Amino acid sequence: MTLKTNDTGYYEGNLLLPGPYTVTAQVTGFKKLVRSGVVLPVSFRLEVDLKLEIGGVTETVSVTAEAPLLETNAVSSGRVLDNKTVMELPVMGNSAMLLVKLTPGIQTGGVNNYLALHSNAGGSDYSVGGNIGGNNWSLDGSPNQGPGRRAAYLPYTDAVQEFKVETNNFDAGIGQSSGAAISMISKSGNNELHGTLTWQHWQQRW
Repeated sequence: MTLKTNDTGYYEGNLLLPGPYTVTAQVTGFKKLVRSGVVLPVSFRLEVDLKLEIGGVTETVSVTAEAPLLETNAVSSGRVLDNKTVMELPVMGNSAMLLVKLTPGIQTGGVNNYLALHSNAGGSDYSVGGNIGGNNWSLDGSPNQGPGRRAAYLPYTDAVQEFKVETNNFDAGIGQSSGAAISMISKSGNNELHGTLTWQHWQQRW
């Protein structure tokens, strides 16, 4: 994507997919700046401030190690569960949606009613603010709304790249819900055969 700043130096790139990025800035009379290692989480807006040095356009300044970027232009509360968290934390039935419980501010019904794989009643038992209103569920930017304030589909952990849980003050684009906003992104595929083998034993007596 190629962007051009305005007279004040402001630029904005919209509709970007989550993942790692390299940002390059160049203009006549200044050294070319290359900043790598910019990671864009799901449902985030990052501010990448680029400072150019006076010099020739054939000179390049590469920045690869900087402090982690902060989301300074948004005030939403919640957390992002990255792929390492999704894949390595134990979760019943390999349903990544159950990890929503780890978000501060999330409330549950207090009863373990996750009965089996694709049990979206137990997998959707989350609320904020006293369980007033429903939640907003999305998968790869598309609605994942099911009946009765439930998620329609519970993705398998191996298929989830990362997801974000917002408990309040989320973007105005999520205007049809007064509860939590759960945005999930699935992994991209390739032409190589690969997979994950898991084994779980459910014992009612335990």
